[in-house]
Amino acid sequence: MSALLHVHGLARRFGGVEALAPVDLELAPGEALAITGPNGAGKSTLLACIAGEIAPSSGTVHLDGHDLSALAAHERARRGVARAFQRPALLPDRSALENVALGRLRYAEAGLAALLLGRSAAGAEHAAREAAALSALEQVGLQERARRLVSELSYGEQKRVDLARALVAEPRLLLVDEPCAGAGPAERAVIVAALAAARRAGAALLLVEHDPDVLDALAERRLALGAASSPPLASPPAPAARAEVSPTLAIDRLTVVARTGARVLDEVSLAVAPGEVVSVAGANASGKTTLLGAVTGQRRADGGQVTLDGAPIQGWPVHRRARAGVALADRGRALFQDLSVQDNLHTAVLGLTRAEARTRQAELLAGLPALADRLGQRVDTLSGGEQQLLAVARAGLARPRLLLADEPTLGLDAAAAAAVRSLLLRLAEAGVAVLITEQAPSGVAHRQLHLAGGRLSAP
Repeated sequence: MSALLHVHGLARRFGGVEALAPVDLELAPGEALAITGPNGAGKSTLLACIAGEIAPSSGTVHLDGHDLSALAAHERARRGVARAFQRPALLPDRSALENVALGRLRYAEAGLAALLLGRSAAGAEHAAREAAALSALEQVGLQERARRLVSELSYGEQKRVDLARALVAEPRLLLVDEPCAGAGPAERAVIVAALAAARRAGAALLLVEHDPDVLDALAERRLALGAASSPPLASPPAPAARAEVSPTLAIDRLTVVARTGARVLDEVSLAVAPGEVVSVAGANASGKTTLLGAVTGQRRADGGQVTLDGAPIQGWPVHRRARAGVALADRGRALFQDLSVQDNLHTAVLGLTRAEARTRQAELLAGLPALADRLGQRVDTLSGGEQQLLAVARAGLARPRLLLADEPTLGLDAAAAAAVRSLLLRLAEAGVAVLITEQAPSGVAHRQLHLAGGRLSAP
């Protein structure tokens, strides 16, 4: 079968940094090719260059014999290129159904405004688009959540909505970036089945994924980017439990109720001492992110109490909690993408003198060459692992009393995950109380708790 996709010499440099070394590949309709390699090898950059989101420094992309080089991303989408992102790129204040229906606009005559406003002028076109979106959501197991706002969905559900939006376009070329990152076994099976169905329908699949079982299930061929990675560094062993001290963070019978009346958190209690790392593990939609949000003030609690060094902080706004020493390394990273690594780090030390800020940054970066060597580089040119490391480093640079990290190693390869875990332990050794959430225990914590059905328990 003749190839649908031809990529020749595709490369991207950001200043003096080679984000993507020249790549050549071909992909036939219905075929799957897995792109592998360590964090920073250029996997996501390759997908972005093919989709038209980033202009390559050199090389060409042909789809079915047509040169796409001069076409913008939306023009490539109309020719049948669809993308599912590493981090869901969705409209949080719109429903899952509306977000997925946006992927159908390559067929639209009425356009985006008619879709979002629901104008009757869209007529049958609007109804057909909605029916196709419902079908795509069914493929990823979310038909029952179609009318829920994206902001009310778990991270795993948002990832599946993002995939459904790509599938609804009935693409000829499907670019998928780590679709199973953070997914539990049941979600992973649904995602694999949906991608396999797209292949059977004739879509060529270009896949980035770290999970070897997913790669084995979906891809006949693999293309490795970047130099062979060295054996991953193991995280240093967690220090022995410390003597009893007053906790930095104390949560007592914390309750959060969803709009549906369901208890997202049901009388959750825990404590984290200075120098201690506590992990809360649980599946997607178990309430882990809600728990951290209730501590930072981003999520309103409906009952219970949160104290910081003995002082009740319930009712305090987010900025007051931050000034009191609560820092968050968010799963979405919340970095300034168009600023440099240095500029992002600087936001954590705005109240210090220049000399104090330099000293503190030098101490933190002493063991982080991946960041120290990239201070002048724009954040949007970093790999996913480098961005996650930056998010944790920025939070730690503020020298908080309490550091919260939401799934800090999600989607990272072994070496990048080890670097993040090592940084968390360094911060704990400096006396910071650390509370992290995880899909499964990683071995970095002094104490491990499990969250399911809104209730917390020891494993």
